[in-house]
Amino acid sequence: MNKIDIIKNSKPPKILYHYTTADGLLGILNSKSIWATHVSYVNDRQEFVYLLDILRAVMRDEEYPELVKFYEIVEAVHNDLIKANFTVTSFSEAPDLLSQWRAYSSSSLGYCIGFNTESMMQRQKFYQCVYDTKLQRDLVTALMENLAKDLMKYPEEERGQHLSDFMPEFLTDYIILALFMKHPSFEEEKEWRMLYNPA
Repeated sequence: MNKIDIIKNSKPPKILYHYTTADGLLGILNSKSIWATHVSYVNDRQEFVYLLDILRAVMRDEEYPELVKFYEIVEAVHNDLIKANFTVTSFSEAPDLLSQWRAYSSSSLGYCIGFNTESMMQRQKFYQCVYDTKLQRDLVTALMENLAKDLMKYPEEERGQHLSDFMPEFLTDYIILALFMKHPSFEEEKEWRMLYNPA
């Protein structure tokens, strides 16, 4: 199992916490469901840019000549990736975190709800956010190395025409990494996200 698969198969704590407003709490209780937010509306709009910066550094420091064209394509479509049909719901390992109260409480009134992840995992999947910069770089490097290995199966003169074969899977993993890699300054949030892709 590679590093990316380990992240994708990480197991959450038994209880995770969701901070919300009074209206949010009533909505959850009345509908017996919890809302997910489209990735284009996540709080930190720089998350996708953050991953691209790491990818640029990896491409600059490592030797992946066979991936230069692929990287150029990713840069060209990067701004469109945020429109992908993914939604997320945020949770925290911390049941009493001041920054979360400030962010999600309206007029000093907010709620923190504990959810049993074992029952929720029967229908949805949780991903742990990654704050460690070394692990972030290792994950992006693994993503590019996996792609390079796939392309190396073909003769050099044929690799360009096979780039599109790997684009869908690569972009899916890229979006997942973008959604779960966060700047170390957010580490105290101890965030987990539930990801949903209705497509």
